[in-house]
Amino acid sequence: MTQAGFSTKGKGRGFGLSILSDLINASPNISLSTRMENELFTQTLIIGGERNV
Repeated sequence: MTQAGFSTKGKGRGFGLSILSDLINASPNISLSTRMENELFTQTLIIGGERNV
Protein backbone atom coordinates (compact mmCIF):
# COMPACT_ATOMS: atom_id res chain seq x y z
CA MET A 1 0.00 0.00 0.00
CA THR A 2 2.88 2.38 0.59
CA GLN A 3 4.45 1.74 -2.81
CA ALA A 4 4.32 4.86 -5.01
CA GLY A 5 1.57 4.52 -7.59
CA PHE A 6 -0.39 1.78 -5.76
CA SER A 7 -4.12 2.47 -5.94
CA THR A 8 -7.39 0.61 -6.09
CA LYS A 9 -9.00 3.71 -7.62
CA GLY A 10 -7.27 3.83 -10.99
CA LYS A 11 -4.42 5.38 -12.92
CA GLY A 12 -2.59 8.53 -11.76
CA ARG A 13 -3.24 7.97 -8.05
CA GLY A 14 -1.59 6.26 -5.12
CA PHE A 15 1.05 8.69 -3.94
CA GLY A 16 -0.35 9.83 -0.57
CA LEU A 17 0.62 6.78 1.50
CA SER A 18 4.02 6.62 -0.20
CA ILE A 19 4.74 10.25 0.71
CA LEU A 20 3.48 9.65 4.26
CA SER A 21 5.78 6.63 4.59
CA ASP A 22 8.79 8.71 3.46
CA LEU A 23 7.96 11.42 6.04
CA ILE A 24 7.63 8.88 8.85
CA ASN A 25 10.94 7.22 7.95
CA ALA A 26 12.71 10.60 7.90
CA SER A 27 11.30 11.86 11.22
CA PRO A 28 12.03 10.13 14.53
CA ASN A 29 9.11 11.89 16.27
CA ILE A 30 6.36 10.70 13.89
CA SER A 31 4.70 7.30 14.07
CA LEU A 32 1.84 5.65 12.24
CA SER A 33 -0.51 2.88 13.32
CA THR A 34 -2.47 1.05 10.61
CA ARG A 35 -5.40 -1.29 11.26
CA MET A 36 -7.85 -3.22 9.14
CA GLU A 37 -10.91 -4.50 10.93
CA ASN A 38 -14.28 -5.52 9.48
CA GLU A 39 -13.28 -4.05 6.10
CA LEU A 40 -12.53 -0.69 7.76
CA PHE A 41 -9.05 0.76 7.11
CA THR A 42 -7.89 3.07 9.93
CA GLN A 43 -4.63 4.97 10.29
CA THR A 44 -3.53 6.99 13.30
CA LEU A 45 -0.70 9.47 12.84
CA ILE A 46 1.15 10.57 16.00
CA ILE A 47 3.41 13.61 15.83
CA GLY A 48 5.65 14.45 18.77
CA GLY A 49 7.23 12.41 21.51
CA GLU A 50 9.30 9.32 20.83
CA ARG A 51 8.57 6.69 18.22
CA ASN A 52 7.20 3.41 19.59
CA VAL A 53 7.83 0.91 16.82
